[in-house]
Amino acid sequence: MTVMLILQYQKMHDSLHSEITLHNAENILSEEEQAVRRMALEHLHHISNKRQEDIRKEDETIAKKLRSDEFFFLDLGIRHKIQNDWDYDYWLAENYSTYYQYYLTYPSSTATIIGFAINTTFDKIRLFLDSLRRTGYAGRTIVVIHEKADENTIKHLKSHGVDIKYMHETKCTHELPNDHRPCIDPYPFIISEWSYIPVIRDHLLDCYKRNECNESVLVMDISKTVFQRDPFGVGARYIQKLELFEENPHVGVKTSTVRERILSCTGLDIRNRPMISPDSFAGPVLMVIAFLDHVYAVIRAWLNDPKCHSHHHKADDLQAIFNFLRLNSSMPVNTTYYSHRTGIVNNVGYDGKRILQSHIHFQQFRGHSIDQALSIPFEGSNGSRWIGNDYLLIDDEGYFVNLDFQRSFIVQQYDAFGLPYFNWANKKFKDISVK
Repeated sequence: MTVMLILQYQKMHDSLHSEITLHNAENILSEEEQAVRRMALEHLHHISNKRQEDIRKEDETIAKKLRSDEFFFLDLGIRHKIQNDWDYDYWLAENYSTYYQYYLTYPSSTATIIGFAINTTFDKIRLFLDSLRRTGYAGRTIVVIHEKADENTIKHLKSHGVDIKYMHETKCTHELPNDHRPCIDPYPFIISEWSYIPVIRDHLLDCYKRNECNESVLVMDISKTVFQRDPFGVGARYIQKLELFEENPHVGVKTSTVRERILSCTGLDIRNRPMISPDSFAGPVLMVIAFLDHVYAVIRAWLNDPKCHSHHHKADDLQAIFNFLRLNSSMPVNTTYYSHRTGIVNNVGYDGKRILQSHIHFQQFRGHSIDQALSIPFEGSNGSRWIGNDYLLIDDEGYFVNLDFQRSFIVQQYDAFGLPYFNWANKKFKDISVK
């Protein structure tokens, strides 16, 4: 961790003084980490009003630079001048008074996708890689996987030219109740489900220092992801800031462990706010590294407080922490939150669970067992349309679509639809070029 990265925490508002963020985390961090954070906080407190005004003015000029030779990016207060040497042009579209830049040709060779695979199967890893290859994505792919991954998985990763990073087990030093699983080295004080945050941060920082990861980065859970279009290709919004993605607004916030955990730990109530997913996020590389480091600091603070982890830690995949950061205004400045089915990631888990449950009940009413119901196609399916038109979820070829009926770039939690989707996907995304 360097001072440069920590200095990216611009405008953390009241969260800089929160009991659950950086100040409280200092009590359990190393002396070196404490010194770096103190320096960062001193820097942040001395940013003048004039500097803030200058930043806002510079940010506004981005939308006015059409076909210029260079861009100016404001990554959490750290300004980077990036030469416009990518093979692409862009245009600006006005949407609800906000300007967006779109790729018109493929610059994805400069992008990085980094995925983590924890307790997943070969079939899901294969689907992740094969679907990504079919999009034409040409950038770097990094996969963080367990050291005991099976031979077929390693072979398939190598056949796709993936940069494999191994997670090594170590004995845990935390004292969480009823948790006797091994931890991930070098973070024995963090439960394994959360360890991907500092591990990915470390790999991205190393990649950045080697000058191999310099542009946009997409972080995602491999076990829940399939690609339908290149997320850095034609029609995708140009990634300038940290991007997070909301789940279906009908997800039961009031009855979820996420709300209960945030409330018991911090006293804040998420109420009816749509929940953001921790399964994927994107942004410029330094912004993503800084965000991961901030989440890591909160993880350390929460693990040091029994009321934040004792009862719910096994049921939570960091969704509580991600949504707490948003609720507490602790996210990086200008973070973009995409409503369900409007960004590059379409989370279909809620729809899938509801539809599959209804399908099972209907088939049971017709005399079938649960196992039989799971293998029966959905009502209204026909050819490539593996689910009926009435749901308005897919196009004529079977691909998931966003609210504007354009094909989604990335789909997550697709497994909620069960065998009907898997049967379609295995035929559609099978990569016959991999031996």
